[in-house]
Amino acid sequence: MLSIEDTFILVEERLPILGLKLASGVPSDVRGISDVDISLVHPEPQNLLHLMPEGTLQKKRKNLPYPAWGYQFILANRQINLTASTSIKVYDAVKHRELELELIRSYPSLQQSVIEIKKNTTWGTEKCWCHLLGLEGNEYEIMLNQDLVLATGKKKVIS
Repeated sequence: MLSIEDTFILVEERLPILGLKLASGVPSDVRGISDVDISLVHPEPQNLLHLMPEGTLQKKRKNLPYPAWGYQFILANRQINLTASTSIKVYDAVKHRELELELIRSYPSLQQSVIEIKKNTTWGTEKCWCHLLGLEGNEYEIMLNQDLVLATGKKKVIS
């Protein structure tokens, strides 16, 4: 099975769209085969279906605080979830991923703990990291505060 990163490269090779960014949470494949989350800023997010593989599902994303469209298809035995919007806020998930990778690089001892939390809950990756670090509030907003999260990770490792 291809990794999330290798599957993303395959998506980039197959879709004639610039600006695709990997947004999947880290660590992945904790509760089985993880899906591949991709974010895209595009001037016409609702008009991308003709660029997608045959069988792609398209729907307006109503659970986001900005206008967005979702495209869902299977590639390399993984579900691909592409979220497209005119808003740069769609790249917040990419920032979360980058921070999660930095946490693992800077504090590798935290990785196993977050894996255990993720295995034993139905929580998303952001919530698992916030729980592990003892950060309360909206996990999506908290994970945009890189300085706070990294400083808290450092304290967690030291204590």
